[in-house]
Amino acid sequence: MTLLSFLFGALTGSFLNVCIYRLPRGQSIVFPASHCPHCKQPLKYYHNLPVFSFLFLRGRCAYCKQPISWRYPVVELLTAFLTAFAYLKFDLTPQLCFYLLLIYALIVISFIDLDVQLILNKTLIFAIVTAVLLNLVFKIVDWEEGIAGLLVGGGVLWTFAILSKYIFKKEAMGMGDVKFAAVMGFFLGWKILLAALYMGFVFALIYHIIIKIFNSGAARKYIPMAPFFSLSIMLFLFCGQLIIRSYLDLIGH
Repeated sequence: MTLLSFLFGALTGSFLNVCIYRLPRGQSIVFPASHCPHCKQPLKYYHNLPVFSFLFLRGRCAYCKQPISWRYPVVELLTAFLTAFAYLKFDLTPQLCFYLLLIYALIVISFIDLDVQLILNKTLIFAIVTAVLLNLVFKIVDWEEGIAGLLVGGGVLWTFAILSKYIFKKEAMGMGDVKFAAVMGFFLGWKILLAALYMGFVFALIYHIIIKIFNSGAARKYIPMAPFFSLSIMLFLFCGQLIIRSYLDLIGH
């Protein structure tokens, strides 16, 4: 079952790549069929085998020989591993569907943010509507906790955005990040969300320092926050109890 979940994740990752490429461009994720973004030639099914097709084609289109982005196999492998980890943690339960929705949403949102520095409303709306419907059927998270997480997540980052704009005289946090935090709060609850947001800011700070050391020009550019928040959320999703226990041991409680 772990192997099957890994393969399912790889196939899902192939679809997530379609979402990552097409959604920011306003294209349908269903039609037309998969095609090369350079020559527009429709791809055969054996050109779309997750990871293997990329390796077999040596990272180039089978028709025009233009290079294929490394993002494609990275997303496929990442989705495969995270799907397998989710199965090992949640087994075949409603929780597995609920948190796979979260994982897949985080992957799509993060890579789109990396590509175009946008968090699309349509991805957030799909995630929250589907999560609410799943929760109505299976009662996975406590409603009070989920709604509190939604309000606290959005409220904290909205407050940060307003204060940072007032203090630094420029926008330091976009409304996309605010809405993203609100949606994630429904999945996680307000306590875990606050910890995840804090750790996400720490990851972003570490990245900024490293970039500043090696390339001072790049350090002044916009830093997409969704990937850092997503990394932190993933860590808390899979290792939350371990992180909390380690922190309590560190401070002597």
